[in-house]
Amino acid sequence: MRKLRKLSTSCCPTDRLLPWIHKRIAFFATDVFLRLNGYKLKVDAKTAHGFLIGLLENNCCDFDKLLPWIREHAIKTHD
Repeated sequence: MRKLRKLSTSCCPTDRLLPWIHKRIAFFATDVFLRLNGYKLKVDAKTAHGFLIGLLENNCCDFDKLLPWIREHAIKTHD
């Protein structure tokens, strides 16, 4: 366990970096999933960032709040 803790702190020296990375990976994974299924998000970066950060800051980031937002901003790219 100590080796794992040491490795994690050497790879990521501050706790602030991990949430930043996780948010971006999650957004990227969602975007890739949508594109592979013929959709893409049509939303400017500032709006998307504001919505997602708002959910996280208010500790209410759950599927029931996120899914309607994705449906509102996802557009079909092909048939």
